[in-house]
Amino acid sequence: AAALDVFQLRIDRVKDKYLRLVGKHIAKIGRIDSADLSILEQLRLLDVNMQTIEAELAAAMRRNVKDVHAMLTAAAKSVYGDAGKFYEQEPFAKNEAMQRILAEQAYVTEARLYNLSRTKLVSAAYRQAVDDAITAVQTGAASYTTAIESALREVASEGLRVRYPSGRTVRTDTAVRQNVLDGVRQINQRIAQAVGQEFQADGVEISAHMDCAPDHLDVQGHQYSNEEYANLQSVLSRPIGTYNCKHFAFPIVLGYSDPSRT
Repeated sequence: AAALDVFQLRIDRVKDKYLRLVGKHIAKIGRIDSADLSILEQLRLLDVNMQTIEAELAAAMRRNVKDVHAMLTAAAKSVYGDAGKFYEQEPFAKNEAMQRILAEQAYVTEARLYNLSRTKLVSAAYRQAVDDAITAVQTGAASYTTAIESALREVASEGLRVRYPSGRTVRTDTAVRQNVLDGVRQINQRIAQAVGQEFQADGVEISAHMDCAPDHLDVQGHQYSNEEYANLQSVLSRPIGTYNCKHFAFPIVLGYSDPSRT
């Protein structure tokens, strides 16, 4: 959570700079006489501001990527160490299988963040605010402030959004948190599966949490053999650990591992 807060702070700083730039731009338009207003110049300034923010965002993402590897390493070591009660382990740093999983997952997670750093930001809300401000000046609106208030509020509520190839847009801070959390969940599960194979686990126990979604309510907290779990995963419309599922399947030895919950 602390690491995610740091990532969030970096994005928030870029977002705050973006909002200040938008505010200054809109204020400038309000001071321009309608006879001297150049729409092309305002659009050029908009593009310059967006390029500035995209560069700032890319720099913030690069700093986040540098920290993600340490975050994933800590998560992997924690899951690996928890299984030490089942068998005699070699040091994490010398376990080639674990290091390979860590390297693979770090590559995938860091690549997602790098892709975000190269993504064009969605500027629709900013462009609408500029359009509204220009219209207010051109038509001599009685209250310039009132005319653009809703547009500026929309810019603030939208924040910084990125567009995926599918056309879907999402807030940048949401995308960062989701990608990092997905990476941590995936490496935890992959390391758990690997250590389970090392100590010959013959089953899993699914974690349990508050406010469980209905589709997982009947399976959380239970133990299953490996075969039963594989069958369960094949019939669940949302398999454990996917699509923002917060459950975790711990490898266990059936008959030896006491259930965590009654």
